[in-house]
Amino acid sequence: MDMVNSTLIDTTLVLSLDGGLNKEAKPVIKKKTFRNVKVKATDSQLYNVAKAIAPLTHYPLISIERHNIVNLSEQA
Repeated sequence: MDMVNSTLIDTTLVLSLDGGLNKEAKPVIKKKTFRNVKVKATDSQLYNVAKAIAPLTHYPLISIERHNIVNLSEQA
């Protein structure tokens, strides 16, 4: 069985916002993406930043996501 190393190389913070309803009365979800987030930022830190940013948008906050990109490589 091969051993695999994983290295976190990038993190993106994504806020999902309630954009109201469209013409068919279906929910509209708007996304605000923040790139170049420090990969060493903790989940709590990102959550607190998102909660601070959310009131500056025009829409109510639905959810907060952290998207990580991880490089996988075979261990030597």
